[in-house]
Amino acid sequence: MIKLIELAVSRPTLTFAIFAALLIAGVVSLGLLPIDFLPDINLPVISVITTYPSSGSFDVEKLVTQTLEEALSAIPNVKDVTSYSQENISVVTVTFNWGTDLDAAAGDIRDALDRVSPYLPDEAEKPVLFKFDVTQMPILIMAATTERKDIDLREIVDKDITPELAKIDGVGSTIIFSGGQKKQINVIVDKSKLDGYGFSIQNVVDAIKAENVTLPAGEIEIGKKSYLVRVPADIKQASELEGVVVGLRGGKIIRLSDIATVVDSYAERINYMSVNKKPGVMFGLYKRSGANTVKVSSAVIKRIRELEEKYPGVKINVIVDTSDFIKKSVGNLATTVFYAAILVILVTLLLIGRFDSGLIISSTIPISLIVVFLFLYIKGSTINMISLSAIAISIGMVVDNAIVVLENVFYHRQKGESPRQSAIFGAQEVSEAILASTTTTVVIFLPLLIVKGLVGVLFRELAWAVPITISISLFSALTLTPMMGSKLIFYNPQKVGILERLAGKFHNLLENSYEKILTWALKHKKLILLFAFLFFVAGVLILTQLKTEFFPESDENRVIGTIEMPLGTSLESTWRLTDSLQSEIIELVPEAIYIGCRAGRTDIGLGAMMGMAESPSKSMIILRLVDKDKRKRSSKDIAEELNRRFKNMLGVKKIYFTTQQQGGAGFMGMGKAISVEIYGDDILQTDSVANKIEAMISGIRGATGILVSREPGEEEIQLLIDRDRARTVGLVPAAIASYVRSAIYGVQATSIRRGGSDIAIFVQLDSLSRKNVETLENLMIPTPTGKFVPLANLCTIHIARSPLVIERKNKMRYVRVECDLAGISLGEFTRELNAKLKHLYLPQGVSIKVAGQAKDQAESFSTLLLAFIVGVLLVYLVMAAQFESFLDPFIIIFSVPAAVTGVALAFLITGVTFSVMSFVGLVMLVGIVVNNAIVLVDYMNILRWRGHPLDEVIVMGAKRRLRPVLMTTLTTIFGLIPLALSKAQGSELWNPLGISVIGGLFVSTFITLVLVPVIYSIVEKRLKRILF
Repeated sequence: MIKLIELAVSRPTLTFAIFAALLIAGVVSLGLLPIDFLPDINLPVISVITTYPSSGSFDVEKLVTQTLEEALSAIPNVKDVTSYSQENISVVTVTFNWGTDLDAAAGDIRDALDRVSPYLPDEAEKPVLFKFDVTQMPILIMAATTERKDIDLREIVDKDITPELAKIDGVGSTIIFSGGQKKQINVIVDKSKLDGYGFSIQNVVDAIKAENVTLPAGEIEIGKKSYLVRVPADIKQASELEGVVVGLRGGKIIRLSDIATVVDSYAERINYMSVNKKPGVMFGLYKRSGANTVKVSSAVIKRIRELEEKYPGVKINVIVDTSDFIKKSVGNLATTVFYAAILVILVTLLLIGRFDSGLIISSTIPISLIVVFLFLYIKGSTINMISLSAIAISIGMVVDNAIVVLENVFYHRQKGESPRQSAIFGAQEVSEAILASTTTTVVIFLPLLIVKGLVGVLFRELAWAVPITISISLFSALTLTPMMGSKLIFYNPQKVGILERLAGKFHNLLENSYEKILTWALKHKKLILLFAFLFFVAGVLILTQLKTEFFPESDENRVIGTIEMPLGTSLESTWRLTDSLQSEIIELVPEAIYIGCRAGRTDIGLGAMMGMAESPSKSMIILRLVDKDKRKRSSKDIAEELNRRFKNMLGVKKIYFTTQQQGGAGFMGMGKAISVEIYGDDILQTDSVANKIEAMISGIRGATGILVSREPGEEEIQLLIDRDRARTVGLVPAAIASYVRSAIYGVQATSIRRGGSDIAIFVQLDSLSRKNVETLENLMIPTPTGKFVPLANLCTIHIARSPLVIERKNKMRYVRVECDLAGISLGEFTRELNAKLKHLYLPQGVSIKVAGQAKDQAESFSTLLLAFIVGVLLVYLVMAAQFESFLDPFIIIFSVPAAVTGVALAFLITGVTFSVMSFVGLVMLVGIVVNNAIVLVDYMNILRWRGHPLDEVIVMGAKRRLRPVLMTTLTTIFGLIPLALSKAQGSELWNPLGISVIGGLFVSTFITLVLVPVIYSIVEKRLKRILF
């Protein structure tokens, strides 16, 4: 350490060159770093989505979901297996332990799917894997609209627009969600003609397949040349199907045109979509892993404008642009960092009173902050909210070491020492103290690096970025600061500036007042200790009563509404009501830029992937708002206004507006605040308990948007097969069910290639035969002998109702009762709910568990409490090693309880809700607040070593270190003020962090200045005599 300081002071050119090189490397890295909202976080979750067309929730659960659950539960490192079975779709979600290699886990899932695929129904489509990567959610959701009737908008989006966007560098994929209709060749079979000729649906399907083939037939050699032989017999046009030979009857060739009508048309519509009352097609754009969200989004929007010129009359609306929120949030945070830097520099200049000293100390800021970008670049990270928060937190602390060093260097210059001698000796004298304080600050982040779960993953970047920044500032303080001090500080007692004189008088006044307070405190030690104890107890009590939440909710310029019509409502009726709401919403919400509406199921089952039920009776409205600073109402205010306006709307079962994406999975506030899970296989019992809990929640103040996840489904016709009758004609249930499915739902026979796309050829009975129960009874089922048997002879028809959705967790059925909160904190509501749940009677075999954000908050708070305790122990042990004493760290650690009380008071006074971000600030404070105590105790030990009496040591040492303690505290606090007070876009996330650190540091500093000298006196006078 001593040699490093001497080298830096003796060789100023070398010192300057090293820091200039680091600065240049940091600036270059800054220009190369991509921008994103959050670090690259891979949630340990993989979903398996399986489509089983025209099947009810019970069938999906029994035939698909349970089969997959058994196979996937046996995979290593699995934490939970949850499933979601609804009409046509099975979603099985596997949650792994944090730290699991997801690529290897995906490989294990594929192997399991290969083993279990033969046991799935033949009609079920191939299961698809979906990884839940925060960075791989769609970065843009767009909707193409047009008023032209002469173009097929869906085809333009599918064939032209999305392929063009997919070519852009950084774009991973594009997916159409809803709107328009897919091209399809429909073969509508006349049942009476089919039965009359004695054919089955399968005969028709086989005939079409046989006509549409392209097969390689080997190769032949002619002379010295070898030729491949191929039979290109694929169908090119729909008209070719009419001549397909189905079979012979009475010596006559029966063609497809004799029993069916071929229509080159569209698939059955499953959804509607519009933007600002114009019909449209909605699609999403995903970036490649590691791509720059902002850069990709900008390139896509630029290309969109070019495509609009290419396709006159087509407008591409950007409904959701995550890069917009990222740019504004990250930009606002960067601006906050800039203002914080200005404040720190001004405070430094005012407190020191000398421009040269202020310049030297301020030089630490750009060096420490910019060099950290080099490490971000090397690590492959991004500029995001967490990395910028780390810089914002550090900005006031990076000058602390430089302040302590330069203040001591200047002190030695005032004593008449030479520039070189004062620089070296002044830096050496405090080097151990600032090394100790820096080490304690760094070590407090170790628990955040090793803890598991969401907290560990989310804050890992902050946990190494802050220590690197502080470490760079330490290196700068021990090299660059003394070097610049030896060259730039000129002290002449005869020429003292006005600002320096004022600062000197102010410091003298503070020191004299502090000396009086300290002298009084040393005479009333018991009273001081009692006050400190009661102060800490009061802080803990306040902390336990604070309003709490998981993560602060950000205003993302978006409101999402869900509409649920009565069961059985047709898609067309649902759409008419949803479409009619747009005009009224436009008047109620002038802040809306776009209003996008969707009714029915998404094309790829996107809602099911996100834990939402989809049906013809459900719809969604998305409002994109102007920026937060351009409107008087928050997005939450707008959502509440819409809920009041449309409450108890005639003809609607439920309508609810919120600012959060609905779904079963929660991340950083996404999903419902409260979720009560009711477990049990008996649907009637768990539904009854769910209804009681729903009534219970509705009676608690602040509950909004109450939802029971299991809803009664629509009535369905069940065919109860008589197995004995079926066996007498050689049929099994699978064969009967398969044929009925082919006749009613239809079956894809094959497909043709046209215009670069595959167009399905779909065979089904005519609509009258599919919508009549009597016709269904008369459906002729082919037997293995070639004869036909009416369906009525094989089964009885029964009308029943099944749940719209069946959810399972770890192979057990469960139902969720969920709600959002308004006007009440998550912690308050959870306490009241748990008190009520204790008195709830549960039938045998039924159990409940509180989950949602309440569970996430409890788990995260427990993790952070453990990190806090471990952090205190680590800081104590590090100080013990540095001081070579267990008593000195014992004295210093008393500054931590005061910080706890300071945090509690800060949130009580501001009224801000205590969240995970606040708790992270509390953990950080353990390593920050001890720094002041370290500076005091270290200098007192130096004075003791020099032979001064104990009472003189305490007063003189504390008085001498008052100035650097106050300066480091004030620079840290002023550096965090913009972070704590900002109201800009995205500020909701980082405000609690700034408030926590400011409150804890402010209170702890003033308590430390009195309490630590008192405890030092007690330890030195009594404890050390007893122990030694």
